[in-house]
Amino acid sequence: MDKHVEPEQTADADKGDTLVLEKDNARKAAFEALFTTFQTGFQEQKRLEPAHRTAVLSLQHAHHEAIRYQAITRLNLQTIDLDNNPSLDQYSHFLRLEVESIKRRSEMNRGLRKIITLADEMVAIEKKIRTEYGAELDQLSTKVRQLFDEMTALVRKRLAMIKDQCSKVMANARR
Repeated sequence: MDKHVEPEQTADADKGDTLVLEKDNARKAAFEALFTTFQTGFQEQKRLEPAHRTAVLSLQHAHHEAIRYQAITRLNLQTIDLDNNPSLDQYSHFLRLEVESIKRRSEMNRGLRKIITLADEMVAIEKKIRTEYGAELDQLSTKVRQLFDEMTALVRKRLAMIKDQCSKVMANARR
């Protein structure tokens, strides 16, 4: 009977080892998925930046055009004087320029929201990797860890720069 008991104990030990291996494999897969998601987010952020820069320049140009037109035509936007300006063409043209500026601002804000959301997600992923998967991160090659640290620093720098720009915009809006 003793021989019959030993295989059951061995089977239980094998099950325990299998569970540990499965947990390790699941943990490694979760780490790899997070790491890949971080890298994908970084690439996406790099892809979004030129479009955002273009949107900012486009907004600046549209806004400048509206202001320039108003200055050239000397439109009084507080009171429309039909005695001096029998035609509303100048006002309607100015309003078209202003509407274009508003559209460009909306496009820029949509792109900025995407960038900020992505950066926030990447910071959260980075924190999770460092806190929950520190051992797995330490097992990576030095080169990969350095690349991860550089990407993390760049993401945080971009996020800080965006927040600084937003603060400046808010300060200018209060004036």
